[in-house]
Amino acid sequence: MKTPFVCLLLVLISGVPALAQDAASSGSQASPADADSTPAPEDDPSSYLNDGAAAPSATDDKQESVWWKHSYRRKAPWQQEQKEELDQTEDASSWKKSRSDGDYGRERGHGLFFGGAGGFFVITAFPDVTDLNRYVVDVLGIRNRFTGAGYPSFGGQGYAYLTQYFRLGGAGTSVSMSTSQTVGTDRRTVKLNMGAGGVLMEGVFPHRRWEFSAGALLGGGGVTLRYNRTETPKAANIAAPVSPVTGAVENVVVTYASQTFHVQPRVGVKLKLLRWLSIDATAAYLINNANEWDIEGFSGNPPPAPDSINLSGFGFLVGPTFGWFPPWD
Repeated sequence: MKTPFVCLLLVLISGVPALAQDAASSGSQASPADADSTPAPEDDPSSYLNDGAAAPSATDDKQESVWWKHSYRRKAPWQQEQKEELDQTEDASSWKKSRSDGDYGRERGHGLFFGGAGGFFVITAFPDVTDLNRYVVDVLGIRNRFTGAGYPSFGGQGYAYLTQYFRLGGAGTSVSMSTSQTVGTDRRTVKLNMGAGGVLMEGVFPHRRWEFSAGALLGGGGVTLRYNRTETPKAANIAAPVSPVTGAVENVVVTYASQTFHVQPRVGVKLKLLRWLSIDATAAYLINNANEWDIEGFSGNPPPAPDSINLSGFGFLVGPTFGWFPPWD
């Protein structure tokens, strides 16, 4: 009875190594899909991290940029493009911060700036009225003189930056002033209009948001002088033009005009509030003489035309400017 059991036990013992060998061989034949799903240690992005953090999600660009900027030890191939872009940004920022204020222009060089600006301004003019008052009092018989204490008006200007230190453009303005006198029914009025415009050339000296300039306005303009006298027939006994035909008192209206050439030296300062907006203040001196006068129209018996009238004087301009200005720190 013991012999069959002994034989069965020997068979079972001899079959265990064979089963273990078959299991080992079947385990070594894993599917290719299972093998590919597990990344190799050297291709694992976490191997490039100092702290062993996991790679960021591809959908979170902000988190990804912070992750590879601060945490990598060795650049993985898929990080190279983003790393180069960050290096360029950091280099530009460091270059801007390293510039000194005084060397701004020299470090940037003297290349062309394709910028320009334009705007309007309020001007207060202080012309010389000595010659004008002499004509008004002696010839026109008006005792109320021009004061020359400041006449407000408006104007405009525009220019282009050809370089960082030079701009070219144009400007123009006009000034009006008048005076009158009334004695009884005799009223006399004189009004002077003066316009000036031309080519504007200025040197520019930038400093951060401030911009200092010096230059001149060269051009031409015109001056008109209009005289008007009205009187009723009841005042015919006083000095007044009388018609030789009807004997009635005539009204006198006459306009004289003179073409002028002028030069206006100026200095100014600009405060750049924004890249496209600034406030400008300018002090200028207009050199202007009206020498030759033509009569444009009249009725009645006009008085003689004026001689040379010097209208030179200071002017102060303030106003906003809109455009595209050279950069500042």
